[in-house]
Amino acid sequence: MQATFPPDAPVDAILQKLIELGMDRFGDNVANVNNSNRREAVVRFRFSNFDAKMDEFQQRCAADAWKQWCAKESTVCPSQTPPADLDIQAFNVRSKESLMRPEGGNFPLQFSMSRMQHPPDPADLLGNVTVHIEGNIQFQYHAPEAAKP
Repeated sequence: MQATFPPDAPVDAILQKLIELGMDRFGDNVANVNNSNRREAVVRFRFSNFDAKMDEFQQRCAADAWKQWCAKESTVCPSQTPPADLDIQAFNVRSKESLMRPEGGNFPLQFSMSRMQHPPDPADLLGNVTVHIEGNIQFQYHAPEAAKP
């Protein structure tokens, strides 16, 4: 069973009702071949619109980096906004928080993308938390050659 709720849903009340209905029993590992009583996490939190949010974040990082570069290189900066054909070389993302994972572990969300790569699939998380991400971006700017008379 999969259910989708808004981020501000009353998670504790929902979980309590699911437990009353017996849904907590579905955490038992039914594919158990070694007769261990290992339990699987039954409640996972997922990022919604992950690709769009990462694309928006990448654009914000590019705009901020462009402004910083233009402040230093004002004589060659053609505009205050980055050009559409800006050649992004690498984009690195890391969460400030350590996040619990269904497969085990508690560590920050982090990934890197290089040219022509899409973001990875969004991670499932245990716990409904606000995630603050930081990013850095590297790009290459090819200044148009001046027109020759």
